[in-house]
Amino acid sequence: MATEQINIEETSNWLRTEGKLEDSYIVGVLIGRGAFSMVFKCLYKGKTERACKVYDKMNLDKNRIQEQINSLLKLEHPNLIQIHEVYETDKNVQLICDLVKGEELLERVEKCSYYSERHIAAIINLVLSVLQYLHDKGIAHGAVCPENLNYESENPKANLKLSDLSLYKSVKSSPTSYYSAPDFDSKLTLKEIQLASDVWNTGMVTYIMLCGFEPSPNELYKYLEDQDEDTWTDISPDARDLLIKMLQPIPSERITISKALDHPWIHGTNVRSTHLTTTHSRIKHFNARRKLKATAHAIIATQRAMTIIRPQR
Repeated sequence: MATEQINIEETSNWLRTEGKLEDSYIVGVLIGRGAFSMVFKCLYKGKTERACKVYDKMNLDKNRIQEQINSLLKLEHPNLIQIHEVYETDKNVQLICDLVKGEELLERVEKCSYYSERHIAAIINLVLSVLQYLHDKGIAHGAVCPENLNYESENPKANLKLSDLSLYKSVKSSPTSYYSAPDFDSKLTLKEIQLASDVWNTGMVTYIMLCGFEPSPNELYKYLEDQDEDTWTDISPDARDLLIKMLQPIPSERITISKALDHPWIHGTNVRSTHLTTTHSRIKHFNARRKLKATAHAIIATQRAMTIIRPQR
């Protein structure tokens, strides 16, 4: 099997860090791979399991990385993955963060016997609250999607965590995905566009949770604007109203996080409590398609990735 080695060498002084990763951690198997990073399971001083997220410096902004790291290390929220330490090599930046052991949000939804708008509204309220915490600090998440919403453990009462806070150079260099917001808006600054993109991404997650599928970009507005569309038969008008406001194509016309949190649907007003039978069935099919894609990506990643990080002699 072909492998890929990540060298641990002398630091290149991008960051004010002390020590090397291998001084405190044993880094093992690859457990995830993004467009610009790889995630490995690691063991802190032989006792505590954590995750090591490895970024290629070619995808980072040398002039902004220290400021970004300082901001991320100060974050502390019960529904946000905690970043504990940062290391670097000549080629990589390595973030040590919590290891989440539970399933993804939609995997748990698939297993539940009762699934309603009230359940969805509570989850989206939680996600918006985490984003409000970040936005108040001037930080955009940049990658809100079902895959980055994971439960802390398999415990039925475990906290839902938003993961994968990104260190990309800019919005333009972030991975292109189905959840990416539409084009830029000349009325807004780059930071405002980044914050508005978090709203769009959360709107896409809300759409999938309510409808059970991801519409093609060409069909999205047809579904949203056609109130007679079968998709909305079991969905309340308030839920659809919030979706329309979150998925406005022009960022400056999109609802803000704070206003979304004040929306009646988020507070449980006129939220339907009936089981969403059709949506629940669709989510099972949606998950099956995602797992198939994930398996294909994992095979490719495994063929290219190493199974352990070790110092170069």
